[in-house]
Order: sequence, then C-alpha cells, then structure tokens
Amino acid sequence: MLLDRLLSNLDVTLRPFVVSEVASGWRMRLGRADWVTVHFVLAGSGRLRTGSGQPLALPLHSLALVPAGQAHTIETGDPVEHEVTATQPRPREDQLDVYEAGPHDPDELLVACGWLQARHESGPGLFDGLKESLASAASMSRSAFSEIFKARLGQSPMAYLRAVRLRQAASLLRRHELTVDQVAARSGYSSRSQFSRAFSAQFGVSPSQFRSAAD
Repeated sequence: MLLDRLLSNLDVTLRPFVVSEVASGWRMRLGRADWVTVHFVLAGSGRLRTGSGQPLALPLHSLALVPAGQAHTIETGDPVEHEVTATQPRPREDQLDVYEAGPHDPDELLVACGWLQARHESGPGLFDGLKESLASAASMSRSAFSEIFKARLGQSPMAYLRAVRLRQAASLLRRHELTVDQVAARSGYSSRSQFSRAFSAQFGVSPSQFRSAAD
C-alpha cells in the first residue's frame, strides 16, 4: 500500500486514542476534528456515515479514515433507534478513555478512535487532499495501523481488546448476576476453560476465586 511505503519517511503524529463502545441499535455522533480521524474496529461490525452520504461498512479489523473537519457517526444493529453525541469520554485508570453509546452489549461495536497527522519533512500533510468522501479501508493496512497503535500504547490492538474484555468480565463477576459460564460467553469466549485460562493469566486467580474474593 502507498501509505505503508511512505510511513518511514513521514512525520506521523497521533493524538491519544479513545475507545468507542456502541451497543446494538445505537448510533454515536462525533463532531468535527482538526486532524484526520482514524477508526479501527476491535470487535463487532457496524457502519460509518458522513452527512447524507452512503454508509461505509465497518467489518471486524477494518480501518477507516475520516477527513479533517468532517462530522460523522458510527452505528451498529438494525434498526438504529437511539443516538448519543460523544462529548466527554469516561476516564479509566488503567485503560483508554471510553465513549459509550447504550448499555453494555456482548454484540457491541468496539472501535479504537484516534486523530492522525502525517507530513513530509517540508511538504503538505499526507491527508490534506481528502475531500468530503471517506477514504477507503485500504488507505492503511492492518499491519501499519497495528505498528502505530503498539508504538503509542505499548500493546497490539488485539492485546488491548483482550484486556478490555477481561476487565469487563471482572466487572460482571463482581455483580453476581451471571454464572461464570454466562460471563465467559458475554466476554467472547467459546468455553469456560478458555475463559478461565485467559482470566487467570490476566489477574492471577481463576474467575471463581476472583468472585469469592470480591464478596
């Protein structure tokens, strides 16, 4: 890809990421930004819209770039019956800040959102020529984005997603509303044993031990 070949010669500046969590049937409205907005889908799938234009599909692990100064929305589910405007993200001590649209949903759309500026040493910005239409998902490969994400956050997008899911699982375990098997399923694990291994690796105790200690 062109961007892959140019990255090594660019001055790439990336503002801190936030994570947008969008429940099924919800739309999140994002305002205009001075820089290009980067969206990378960590989990689920959805759509991105600008103005009255056609929606851009956001499948799992896809990446989309939105031109500077372009308000847009991200959504998932059909029909979409609820809408919220992203204003102030909710801070988390040990994770990225989070924009939330709707209640926690195992089928939610989870998107890493950042703001990117890429310039040659003495030239214009790489994305300054983007017009009203969206850049295609092929504008930056998954590997190129993962390198930027890891350089900024110290871990890959998938490692970050795993940590987010396990912390959500820990929150569910504290509430005692679901069985461990149900928590595993809601956290994206196909079996309790797989979930227990991942949870133990993250927290040093099994899900059952964690729940008992939280009492």
